[in-house]
Amino acid sequence: MSYSGLSITLVVAALCCVPARAITIAGSNPNDLNVSYGQTVHDMDLSGVALVITSFAGCSGTLLSDGYSILTAGHCITSGYGRDAYGSSVVSFLGPDGLVIQPVSSITVHSGWNGDVRTGVDLALLHLASPAPEFAARYQLYTGPPTTATDVIAGYGFGGTGATGADGSAYPFGTLRAGTNQYVATGSYIGWSDSLLLAQFYDPFNPNTNVLNSATPYWASDSADIAPGDSGGR
Repeated sequence: MSYSGLSITLVVAALCCVPARAITIAGSNPNDLNVSYGQTVHDMDLSGVALVITSFAGCSGTLLSDGYSILTAGHCITSGYGRDAYGSSVVSFLGPDGLVIQPVSSITVHSGWNGDVRTGVDLALLHLASPAPEFAARYQLYTGPPTTATDVIAGYGFGGTGATGADGSAYPFGTLRAGTNQYVATGSYIGWSDSLLLAQFYDPFNPNTNVLNSATPYWASDSADIAPGDSGGR
């Protein structure tokens, strides 16, 4: 994840659950967003945000209420056209003694996923072979209408800043980071699916950064956006 700065990045997330990707921040040090075991962010327990390693990519995931299903992005486990699910996947949760590894027994990819993120169905489920650890939070899917409430977004992707973008060398994949942002438009604003939500990095000292023309553009010291590796996070 990365802090926001003067540059603007659109956040695109599946409407049903607002998954996150790697995070950048609005300040100068992306490590300010690092999350340790037992730490809550704006009262949100993030222990159910999973580190996902597949044959294809390193991503993030979100543990659902059944304790077995991990929601992640379809592009994390499929070919570029979304047709072929890659075989081996491992899921890990950040516990009191470090990462706890959970094997994956099967994968289900959204039937409409074709490799085009603009369609709003870049989704897949990883099914765990055994229940997730007791300490890992379970999350309910949100299926209501989009809101402009402040959202906590979290993932294991690269860190960086809004001014420089994701920096995988200085802030590599594999660290849980979290910040806040606000989704203020649907994908139709840029000609994409209405099943997608859009957010922005807003700089109150530069009104031109309100690229989504929000009536009340969101700004916070931990304003965050996604980066490579955050796909599928909360």
